[in-house]
Amino acid sequence: MINAFRTLSSPGLVTESLFLLLIIVATYALWMWAQTHARTGVVLLLGPTDAGKTSILSSLIYRQVLHTHVSLQTNISSILLPNGHTLPVIDVPGHPRMRGQFQEYLSNARAVVFVVDASNVSRIGPSVAEHLHLVLNALVSLPPSVPVPPVLILAHKCDALTNSKISGISGLQDLAVTRVRTVLERELEMRRISEKGAVGVEDMEADRGNTSDVGSLDYCNASGGTFRFTQWEGSMVDFLGTTLGIGSIEETSHNGLHGLTQWLQSRL
Repeated sequence: MINAFRTLSSPGLVTESLFLLLIIVATYALWMWAQTHARTGVVLLLGPTDAGKTSILSSLIYRQVLHTHVSLQTNISSILLPNGHTLPVIDVPGHPRMRGQFQEYLSNARAVVFVVDASNVSRIGPSVAEHLHLVLNALVSLPPSVPVPPVLILAHKCDALTNSKISGISGLQDLAVTRVRTVLERELEMRRISEKGAVGVEDMEADRGNTSDVGSLDYCNASGGTFRFTQWEGSMVDFLGTTLGIGSIEETSHNGLHGLTQWLQSRL
């Protein structure tokens, strides 16, 4: 009996119990934090893997651009905007198996920021458009009682673009936005046409629960034509070019995230 009591009260067992308790408390605290900020409105930071989402979030939090790695978990934090307001941000991984997690927070989203690597969007355009299509479809599927948040598409890493005819970061930002917009509109139009052709087949299978999300790419152009973000019926879509360099955020504020913070401030 005495030996059993000594075993149960051993320092190792007590330490393990305390460690487990701390994990439970920390997990609960994080869950409560997420629930509280979800009710007040959050910004969703979405986009493909390696687009730069975590780097953007860390620079907004710490005011310094840090080396980051591909994130495989949802990051939840608050950022302080220049006007002194605090804004909760949820960074959702872009991995195909995890990117759909954003829908858990969408009904409480104040804005959606979709990050695209402008330096390689021409090469991976179809996969980026597939990801964005998932987001657009979720937005138009929100119930009428839920306001549809505005969308900002970031043409990120514009400093990685090379063009001998363009000098200065402002010109590269414009080039990045044009490239990202052109590629995504082309790829989304191809998806729209492809799904329009498959509507008949999907209609026959509607009773099986298979539905088409082609409606998410409808646009208000009575005369026809190709898909354009300016004519998309789902929500307002803006574009910005951004970039980051390793170091203090003040050192790169002229060509970094100034436009993003100003856009976020306007959504408060």
